[in-house]
Amino acid sequence: MRALAVLAVVIYHYAPGKFPGGFIGVDLFFVISGYLITGILLKAFETHSFSLLDFYQRRIKRIFPALAAILLFCLIAGWLLLFASEFAALGKHMAAGAGFVQNLVLWREAGYFDVSALHKPLLHLWSLAVEEQFYIVWPLTLWLVLRWRWHVTVSILVFAGLSFALNLWGVASDHTIPTFYLPVTRAWELMAGAALAAWHHPHGRRDNTPMSHSSSILGLALIVLGFIFTRPDRGFPGLWGLLPVTGAVLLIYAGPTAFINQRALSLKPVVWMGLISYPLYLWHWVLWSLAAMVTAGADLFVLRIIKLVAFPLSLALAWVTYRYLEQPIRTHGGLKTSKGLVIAVTALGLGGLTINLTGGLAQRPLSLINPHAKQLLASMDEDAKAPKCFNLIKGATLAKTWSCELGDPQAKRWIMAYGDSHARSLIPALDTYGRQQHIRVVFSGISGCPALLGISILDGRDKVEGPACLELARRAAALADENHAAGVVLVQRWSYYLGGTTKPDEHIRVQTKIQAHDDGGNFSSSFAAQAVAYGLKTTVTRYYRLGIPVLLLKDNPQQPAEFPSWIVRFGNTINLAALNRASVTLAEHARNQGPANRLLEAIARQYPNVRLLNSDAALCNASQCPWFTDGKSLYFDDDHLSITGAMRVYPLLAQALDGLLHIQQPQ
Repeated sequence: MRALAVLAVVIYHYAPGKFPGGFIGVDLFFVISGYLITGILLKAFETHSFSLLDFYQRRIKRIFPALAAILLFCLIAGWLLLFASEFAALGKHMAAGAGFVQNLVLWREAGYFDVSALHKPLLHLWSLAVEEQFYIVWPLTLWLVLRWRWHVTVSILVFAGLSFALNLWGVASDHTIPTFYLPVTRAWELMAGAALAAWHHPHGRRDNTPMSHSSSILGLALIVLGFIFTRPDRGFPGLWGLLPVTGAVLLIYAGPTAFINQRALSLKPVVWMGLISYPLYLWHWVLWSLAAMVTAGADLFVLRIIKLVAFPLSLALAWVTYRYLEQPIRTHGGLKTSKGLVIAVTALGLGGLTINLTGGLAQRPLSLINPHAKQLLASMDEDAKAPKCFNLIKGATLAKTWSCELGDPQAKRWIMAYGDSHARSLIPALDTYGRQQHIRVVFSGISGCPALLGISILDGRDKVEGPACLELARRAAALADENHAAGVVLVQRWSYYLGGTTKPDEHIRVQTKIQAHDDGGNFSSSFAAQAVAYGLKTTVTRYYRLGIPVLLLKDNPQQPAEFPSWIVRFGNTINLAALNRASVTLAEHARNQGPANRLLEAIARQYPNVRLLNSDAALCNASQCPWFTDGKSLYFDDDHLSITGAMRVYPLLAQALDGLLHIQQPQ
């Protein structure tokens, strides 16, 4: 079953669009682990041979050899191939992985299914962290259950029930990210295997019976149903987690002589895959993620070739790791070996922490990074204030402190500025304007959030942001009303919510108070257009009745692909002219933004308190909207402006705000 689990995860990571339910392979691992470890513990307790030192020594010899190899590989590859900012982020995850807290670190970052996850080579260590955190408390818990003479199986089922209930509550209350990552909401999966081990312990197996054959068939069917119907955006684990977990329990319960287990899972290639499943799990994602980072922005054909090479290379490295590292250490390694492994992993973790704290060691000997890329990359930085002003959410709602102040914090006159991540990109320009004109700018924003009154996100990449988004729109309007804002600035990636973008797979479904989503539950750009138009009219009407002027920004140009870092990463020169030839043309930009701009223009004609700002004059020339100007990047990535880009827009923004606020400039 380990082979089934690891192949599902590998296929999902390499082709998430083709196999969106494959990530549940991790849940199979959890059940297997809970079953095996609990069986070992119960046997040791029964024979009075349990030793905590021996237990953790076995875990170290099982987990640490391949983990140390992966961390060392990441250290070397990062040193040679990554930009300083990338290496710093990798160092942070190296430290988290070595300390088995990667799940907690990722919880505070973007979600597991977020696009940026591809650029986190050690993302997958979250599941290892969940297991090891569980096994810190599990031996003692079992020992207490036995000492107090509680019924072992029933006790485990009660513990599992509590964890499962927390999981259901977390998903239902839209706390999907912590529910996905935290051990307390994942423990029920390990305990499902543990309960089966506890039941098997006194009763033994009953193999080769009609019940075992039917259990194996039903178990596999449930797992397959999980692969088919589970989706990242459906709130996982939740009830969906029952499919892989129950399926895994039934397959284990069926025993080795059951039909599926004997005819399919006992085949030599499958058994071999199971033996190397742990190192394969570690290697496959590290290779693909690092390759994706290094070749970011490359042609799709190049990425396909990399995937084709990465899988067999992962298999080869997994076998080498198993045969020449794991097996010898497990067979012959003693206490000294275990101590050496702990020292090695700790040293690698501390090395990662050092790399992170030093900003990625920009001046690294033997690095293959283009020395001329440093200045270009420096121009792609985001404003230091941005993290303190953005995504200020707690669980499913806005945090108590949900905004920040830019510009002149002492000024009595103030404006409200808010929106999504495109609003965040303009923080440098808004801050500069406030300081120059002695205006206090209250700013807030949420990623992927159409912050408009009357509409809410029905579905999206990260469901935790849905309720908070509508709450942001309401709080902003209420604050503007209560404290008499001089003006409101609304910045959104409008085309993202209307369904027409430079990347057709990127969209969010929205739902208005007056209109439900389409009957089939499928995305409809025409429906989204109606919803956004309704939300925008509702929002502007509110400010019109309050007598507050509104500045709506037409969206900035969006490049057709990721920043082509693979071109500037290596070598000794950078051909910016060649890079700019691949940028979006002015005609393409106008076509991409056409539906959104027509909506904004219609709103501006209808409401006298609305003004529009088009930043094309600052970001485009007669034919193109280039990536780079004067040796600096105008973009942080393919669609978000960098500090340089934001400050290119600043003169136009300042002029528009002066007009909005009736500020006269000295002649």
